[in-house]
Amino acid sequence: MLYVKIYSFLSRVLGYSILSISGLLYIQNIVFESGGKVTSMALTATATIAALSALCFSFVHCIHDDVDKNNIIYAGEKFLHSTLLIIQTLFLKYTADQALAFESVKTIVWLKITFQIIASILLTGIGGFAVTMAAHGFNALNKTLWIHYEKNTEQNLRPQKNT
Repeated sequence: MLYVKIYSFLSRVLGYSILSISGLLYIQNIVFESGGKVTSMALTATATIAALSALCFSFVHCIHDDVDKNNIIYAGEKFLHSTLLIIQTLFLKYTADQALAFESVKTIVWLKITFQIIASILLTGIGGFAVTMAAHGFNALNKTLWIHYEKNTEQNLRPQKNT
């Protein structure tokens, strides 16, 4: 039973950490790279996180405990919110790239720098919220699943009573 606790701990800590680091790398890329370079990464993240949201909302019907249901719904909502925020970063990146492509913006240095600073701040803020929402959803879902796994493992390892 100790191995289950170790796996659970590692999954929670490593999963959360890897998701957070990946999110920070996404924010760095969307701020400093061109829109064409980050679109496939953003769409992949959107699809993955949207799928997690859909799984949560589908899975919640199989859960009987109200606390667990609330945790799964919470995770699904956080994943859905994160998906919408990532889509917002894509729209913002596209808009910023297009605005910076105008000849008048390119030639007026202070205007170009202002656009870049505002876009960077907004992308960092929205991207940060997206990562935070995904991390909270992941944490809630992963914790609930590991609690169920530990309970089921304990029940399956108990000696069965002959009736």
